[in-house]
Amino acid sequence: ALEFLKTHNAAPLDSIAERVGKSRDVTMDGLKFLCQAGKVMYDFGDDVYRYRPVIKEDVPLESLLYRDPREEEALGLVEEKKVELKTTKQDAARQRIFVAAEVSQGNKTFHPELVFDFDGRLISAESDDWYYKENKLYRGPSVPILAAKIAYERRVTLEEFVT
Repeated sequence: ALEFLKTHNAAPLDSIAERVGKSRDVTMDGLKFLCQAGKVMYDFGDDVYRYRPVIKEDVPLESLLYRDPREEEALGLVEEKKVELKTTKQDAARQRIFVAAEVSQGNKTFHPELVFDFDGRLISAESDDWYYKENKLYRGPSVPILAAKIAYERRVTLEEFVT
């Protein structure tokens, strides 16, 4: 995508996805990453991505992967298969998806519950872990909540890819 934008200066998401041969969602994730790295910008007025490096030095990619150490720990739990989605219920009338999970963290098991809207945005979350009990969501979600969110999003992405 970066090489394409260097030669074309600006292009809409669908054109970039077609050119790089990836799905629209995968391309958007890549472009978001390039925006974070200071290589590309999104032009809201024209609805295009532009090659516009704003930083001379390359930003270490590792520093862009996680916004918070809890994110990294949550991803590790998902990859270690310590997250099990117990129930997923759709409420069409309220346009909500309710997700209950079981997350093994250390020698404890937690039970986060999440509510998403039909666009996949997290609306609310609760958990029985210490971090959530102490901070609610004021300091960001706890590791079990993040792990459940990542697991659910991966499952939804996989289901969309397979069907």
